[in-house]
Amino acid sequence: NYIKKNLIKPLLSSGFAVASINHRSSSDAIFPAQIHDVKAVIRFLRAKHKDYNLDTSFIGIAGYSSGGHLAALAGTSSHIPSLEGDVGNYLEYDSNVHAVVDFYGPTDLSVFYDCPITKDRNLTSDQKKRVFGDVDNISNIFDLANPIRYISKETPPFLIFHGEMDRTVPVCQSQLLHNALIKNNISSQLILKPDGDHCGNTLMFHHSKKMAQFFYDQYNNQL
Repeated sequence: NYIKKNLIKPLLSSGFAVASINHRSSSDAIFPAQIHDVKAVIRFLRAKHKDYNLDTSFIGIAGYSSGGHLAALAGTSSHIPSLEGDVGNYLEYDSNVHAVVDFYGPTDLSVFYDCPITKDRNLTSDQKKRVFGDVDNISNIFDLANPIRYISKETPPFLIFHGEMDRTVPVCQSQLLHNALIKNNISSQLILKPDGDHCGNTLMFHHSKKMAQFFYDQYNNQL
């Protein structure tokens, strides 16, 4: 009830249907299985839109932490075939999205802790192997997982939230993504919380109305 009231209700009140995505974790399958699963869900929603009475002319995606990374990656790779995968029965449908809300997601893992607040930390070999498997070829895999790599003129608008005291996913990660989007003339707004750490759902709930308003504005902008 708390999640429904504080996170989902503002979206429902704005006229949006909400789907919660499940995907394989890194303990089940290494990257890029996770983004393949996300894209499979988007294709499924398009294929089944009549069954669920959905208007798929506008699809927004949001996530926090690792989910923020997948939301950002889904957004920048909307029209990039290399990350589509072959999951599901509806491969003929598009997996593109029209707007992205990223709550403190990782971006460039090659410089993950290269931020003033996390200068004392490093990604461990175990962390790299658990998520990506091939640690001998890790720099190439990091590049494949980086949403910045796929930014193009078709990348949708972004709204990004991050706590400046976050030592789990340092704020520099969102700043890198935001700056890259702006450099490529993609609409992006970065909202920083000066005293925010890696605060789980709290930051999402605090800004859920801004998220709903952002999606509503982007939907109207494409009419």
